Amino acid sequence: MIEHDFHIAELIVRHLTGKLTEEDAAELEHWRSTSPEHEALFRRLCDPAHRKAHERRRATFSTAAGWAAVERRIRRRRQTILRLRRIGYAALLAVVLATSGLWWHARESRTPTCVSPSATTILPGEAKAILTLHTGETIALNGNDRQETLCIAAHTQAQADSARLTYCPDNMTAD
Repeated sequence: MIEHDFHIAELIVRHLTGKLTEEDAAELEHWRSTSPEHEALFRRLCDPAHRKAHERRRATFSTAAGWAAVERRIRRRRQTILRLRRIGYAALLAVVLATSGLWWHARESRTPTCVSPSATTILPGEAKAILTLHTGETIALNGNDRQETLCIAAHTQAQADSARLTYCPDNMTAD
């Protein structure tokens, strides 16, 4: 389509310069007759007033100013591209940092808190045990034969006797 338009433009130029052959004239006439818009364009381009106005614009056109305007547009376009790239890199960095932060926070919340064992002297023959809860609270489990039920947290119990400690979550009863 564009090649055809350029060919028609060549034919119009040849018509204006008087170098149109009979074959070219027939082709140009066929193009003009296919559409009223083509005929109107041809008449406007051939109009002497239009040609004079075009010559005046061409004479006053400064190629230096034209190139300066083109260079400004190119520079603005490059700056826009650079700005968009920087914004993209900043967004990527923000996503990486946010993901790392969430991963680190999730990892820290899953890591159990270790309670260091305390140095307690247990005398030989003495049965003594201390239960240390996750909160750091300590409960002395006596070595006597009676059974004790300890309420550790809501819905969590532990039963202790002289031989064992039974942990019972969710209000289940220990054996």
